[in-house]
Amino acid sequence: MKQVLIFAHDFPPLTSIGAMRPESWFKYFKDYGLYPIIVTRNWSKKPNSYLDYYKPSENNVLEIIENKNGILIKVPYRPNLRDRLIVKNRFTLLRKILSFIMEFSKYRTFVGDNSRELYYAADNYIKKNKVDFILSTGEPWVCFRYAHLLSKKYNIPWASDYRDGWNTDVSMNEIPWLLKKYYLVVRGSIEKKYAKSASFISVSDPDILKKNIEYLGVDEKKYINPLNGYDNQKIDSLSKIKQSHDIFKIGYAGTIYSFQRLDLFLDGLTKFINQHSLTPKDLKVLFIGSEYYTEQKDRILNHNTEISDFLITTPRMSHLQSLSELKSCNLLLLLCNDEFVALPAKIFEYFGLERKILVVKNDKNVVENFIQETKGGDLCNDSEDVFKSLCANYNLFLENKRIENKINDKEKYSRRTQAKKIVDEILQRLK
Repeated sequence: MKQVLIFAHDFPPLTSIGAMRPESWFKYFKDYGLYPIIVTRNWSKKPNSYLDYYKPSENNVLEIIENKNGILIKVPYRPNLRDRLIVKNRFTLLRKILSFIMEFSKYRTFVGDNSRELYYAADNYIKKNKVDFILSTGEPWVCFRYAHLLSKKYNIPWASDYRDGWNTDVSMNEIPWLLKKYYLVVRGSIEKKYAKSASFISVSDPDILKKNIEYLGVDEKKYINPLNGYDNQKIDSLSKIKQSHDIFKIGYAGTIYSFQRLDLFLDGLTKFINQHSLTPKDLKVLFIGSEYYTEQKDRILNHNTEISDFLITTPRMSHLQSLSELKSCNLLLLLCNDEFVALPAKIFEYFGLERKILVVKNDKNVVENFIQETKGGDLCNDSEDVFKSLCANYNLFLENKRIENKINDKEKYSRRTQAKKIVDEILQRLK
């Protein structure tokens, strides 16, 4: 069986979309004829706050674990000076200077690179074992450098996987214009070099694919588009969980970004609550994991204190626990924006759960296409659309004690199906 070494900095027990994508490869690659070796940071436990990202691993020894799926190489994390200053919340200016220096030096040297142990662990493994292909998923994007270097050193083909855009990501819109231009020139030249050396480029978002083709100047035939998908095993394990039948329950899981139009949803929700004279016994809106960042919780609860009793915030949960809570909901919220287009990975988990989706605000792009293709929910352009959708869905809830929603060709959006796309491409390249 051919073997693929995978750089996946994010991996369980870290609970993030970035961790779940390579986790699915580890689960399903072997089923399709490709043996995975995952090189990842040793996440000792689930992070409870963003500061845990900068703390050392509890286990300071390299771990190599083999199981029925493949091999896990768990690399201990050793924080550098910048990381220690972040944890202690000291010397803000020095931290920023160090971060800026690290951002560009790590693509040219291992000095100051706080992820470099991943490279060393992979290099040591390849010296002693046969590896047929290297796959690297970002972020951090420096993992592309590691794959590129090892590809040259050992003459092994490699591929880059974009979970998000690197220099074309929507988050680039939130940094100062001058710094953005600097990134596009300096960091952009590095990205283009890696794009040219990669055997193929995998992207999870069709919109990123379109931007990259133009930005990187790489032939369209070099791209494949495996989506994030939903976890088959976890979704199947929740088959007995029913929708709430006594309280109209709306759910949202994960991060709320500054560009997402939470305000439109809350304004429409306020009008809906007042119009129907509802009490917290009639309606609950659950924001799972929103307490991880204090500013997110404040944004939810302080927008309109009139409805704060209807809104429930929670700490981060395990992925399975989060899915369980969402499965009990009647309606699932998806926050978007037509000015900053990005495909939220949670849309596929919503498809897997087969709960109706309320999109706020309609991106008139990739999310709209998926919702129309699956007939998966309602697309709202403003708070009035939110109000009307909530009224219509609440009436369905009152009539049936549930809101029916079947997704067209559901398996198409599973992580198992999407993993096969990558395996097929790698095996094709190795012929």
